Amino acid sequence: MPSISIKNFQSKNDLVVYETDVESSADLLVYKTSSKLKALENEAFWYIENFENSSDRSICFSNSKAAADLSIHYVKDDASARWQGEHPLKGKLKS
Repeated sequence: MPSISIKNFQSKNDLVVYETDVESSADLLVYKTSSKLKALENEAFWYIENFENSSDRSICFSNSKAAADLSIHYVKDDASARWQGEHPLKGKLKS
């Protein structure tokens, strides 16, 4: 995924994300990378920007899975990062 910024409030074009502690209930297993270039390789690799105007996409976290566009679980190694099943956003997070 291109670089992202995390916002405290939702705007029209933000991706709303729910973070779960239960790996099996996540749509996407996300690996946070320190390389912006590596984040371009895979939608499940996220590079977090500090400033919204430096990022390609912004996300806003939700406390409700039902209100979210996507549920994620952070993984510790890049080999575990992947989609879990089909999802309407699969293949669309790169842009």
